[in-house]
Amino acid sequence: MNELQEYWYSCLKEKSGKDFYNYCLKTKTLCTTAIASALDASFTEEEKISLSCISFEAVETEIGPLLFNLRRASYPPQDDFDTDQVYQLDQMIKVVEFFKIEFILRILKEAQRVHTFGMES
Repeated sequence: MNELQEYWYSCLKEKSGKDFYNYCLKTKTLCTTAIASALDASFTEEEKISLSCISFEAVETEIGPLLFNLRRASYPPQDDFDTDQVYQLDQMIKVVEFFKIEFILRILKEAQRVHTFGMES
Protein backbone atom coordinates (compact mmCIF):
# COMPACT_ATOMS: atom_id res chain seq x y z
CA MET A 1 0.00 0.00 0.00
CA ASN A 2 1.43 3.37 -0.90
CA GLU A 3 1.89 6.28 1.50
CA LEU A 4 -1.14 8.15 0.21
CA GLN A 5 -3.43 5.18 0.77
CA GLU A 6 -1.93 4.72 4.24
CA TYR A 7 -2.77 8.35 4.97
CA TRP A 8 -6.36 7.98 3.75
CA TYR A 9 -6.91 4.94 5.95
CA SER A 10 -5.31 6.69 8.94
CA CYS A 11 -7.92 9.48 8.65
CA LEU A 12 -10.85 7.09 8.95
CA LYS A 13 -12.35 5.98 12.26
CA GLU A 14 -14.50 2.96 13.03
CA LYS A 15 -18.26 3.51 13.00
CA SER A 16 -20.63 2.11 15.58
CA GLY A 17 -22.79 -0.73 14.27
CA LYS A 18 -20.89 -0.99 10.98
CA ASP A 19 -19.10 -4.32 11.50
CA PHE A 20 -18.26 -5.06 7.87
CA TYR A 21 -17.00 -1.52 7.27
CA ASN A 22 -14.95 -1.65 10.48
CA TYR A 23 -13.41 -5.00 9.57
CA CYS A 24 -12.46 -3.77 6.10
CA LEU A 25 -11.11 -0.56 7.61
CA LYS A 26 -8.90 -2.52 10.04
CA THR A 27 -7.59 -4.74 7.25
CA LYS A 28 -7.29 -1.78 4.87
CA THR A 29 -9.43 -3.53 2.26
CA LEU A 30 -12.39 -1.18 1.86
CA CYS A 31 -14.51 -2.09 -1.15
CA THR A 32 -17.62 -0.44 -2.54
CA THR A 33 -19.88 -2.82 -0.60
CA ALA A 34 -18.16 -1.99 2.70
CA ILE A 35 -18.23 1.73 1.94
CA ALA A 36 -21.90 1.61 0.93
CA SER A 37 -22.73 -0.14 4.21
CA ALA A 38 -21.49 2.88 6.17
CA LEU A 39 -22.67 5.83 4.10
CA ASP A 40 -25.43 6.60 6.57
CA ALA A 41 -22.85 7.07 9.37
CA SER A 42 -21.53 10.44 10.43
CA PHE A 43 -18.17 11.40 8.91
CA THR A 44 -15.97 14.43 9.52
CA GLU A 45 -14.94 16.47 6.48
CA GLU A 46 -11.47 14.92 6.59
CA GLU A 47 -13.00 11.43 6.70
CA LYS A 48 -15.29 12.25 3.77
CA ILE A 49 -12.32 13.36 1.68
CA SER A 50 -10.30 10.25 2.54
CA LEU A 51 -13.28 7.98 1.99
CA SER A 52 -13.99 9.58 -1.38
CA CYS A 53 -10.39 8.94 -2.47
CA ILE A 54 -10.59 5.30 -1.39
CA SER A 55 -13.99 5.05 -3.11
CA PHE A 56 -12.59 6.26 -6.43
CA GLU A 57 -9.90 3.58 -6.27
CA ALA A 58 -12.41 0.90 -5.26
CA VAL A 59 -14.77 1.80 -8.11
CA GLU A 60 -11.89 1.81 -10.57
CA THR A 61 -10.79 -1.64 -9.42
CA GLU A 62 -14.26 -3.21 -9.20
CA ILE A 63 -16.21 -1.77 -12.14
CA GLY A 64 -14.64 -3.84 -14.93
CA PRO A 65 -15.12 -7.24 -13.29
CA LEU A 66 -18.61 -6.25 -12.13
CA LEU A 67 -19.78 -5.24 -15.60
CA PHE A 68 -18.29 -8.39 -17.12
CA ASN A 69 -19.92 -10.56 -14.45
CA LEU A 70 -23.29 -8.90 -15.04
CA ARG A 71 -23.05 -10.01 -18.65
CA ARG A 72 -22.29 -13.56 -17.52
CA ALA A 73 -25.03 -13.42 -14.89
CA SER A 74 -27.66 -12.93 -17.58
CA TYR A 75 -27.54 -16.64 -18.45
CA PRO A 76 -29.71 -17.98 -16.80
CA PRO A 77 -31.40 -14.94 -15.30
CA GLN A 78 -32.03 -14.61 -11.58
CA ASP A 79 -29.83 -17.39 -10.23
CA ASP A 80 -27.68 -16.95 -7.09
CA PHE A 81 -24.75 -15.60 -9.11
CA ASP A 82 -27.05 -13.06 -10.73
CA THR A 83 -28.44 -11.93 -7.38
CA ASP A 84 -24.91 -11.37 -6.02
CA GLN A 85 -23.91 -9.31 -9.04
CA VAL A 86 -27.02 -7.13 -8.92
CA TYR A 87 -26.44 -6.57 -5.18
CA GLN A 88 -22.84 -5.50 -5.88
CA LEU A 89 -24.07 -3.20 -8.64
CA ASP A 90 -26.59 -1.62 -6.27
CA GLN A 91 -23.86 -1.06 -3.67
CA MET A 92 -21.53 0.52 -6.22
CA ILE A 93 -24.35 2.80 -7.39
CA LYS A 94 -24.87 3.97 -3.77
CA VAL A 95 -21.18 4.87 -3.45
CA VAL A 96 -21.02 6.62 -6.82
CA GLU A 97 -24.20 8.60 -6.08
CA PHE A 98 -22.92 9.61 -2.64
CA PHE A 99 -19.66 10.94 -4.05
CA LYS A 100 -21.33 12.38 -7.18
CA ILE A 101 -19.25 10.52 -9.76
CA GLU A 102 -21.75 11.37 -12.50
CA PHE A 103 -20.08 9.76 -15.53
CA ILE A 104 -19.68 6.41 -13.79
CA LEU A 105 -23.20 6.70 -12.36
CA ARG A 106 -24.64 6.93 -15.89
CA ILE A 107 -22.71 3.80 -16.91
CA LEU A 108 -23.85 1.86 -13.85
CA LYS A 109 -27.49 2.97 -14.20
CA GLU A 110 -27.46 1.87 -17.84
CA ALA A 111 -25.94 -1.48 -16.86
CA GLN A 112 -28.65 -1.85 -14.23
CA ARG A 113 -31.38 -0.98 -16.75
CA VAL A 114 -30.06 -3.34 -19.42
CA HIS A 115 -29.37 -6.17 -17.03
CA THR A 116 -32.70 -6.06 -15.22
CA PHE A 117 -34.87 -5.32 -18.28
CA GLY A 118 -37.64 -7.88 -18.39
CA MET A 119 -36.45 -9.58 -15.21
CA GLU A 120 -38.71 -7.79 -12.74
CA SER A 121 -41.01 -10.14 -10.90
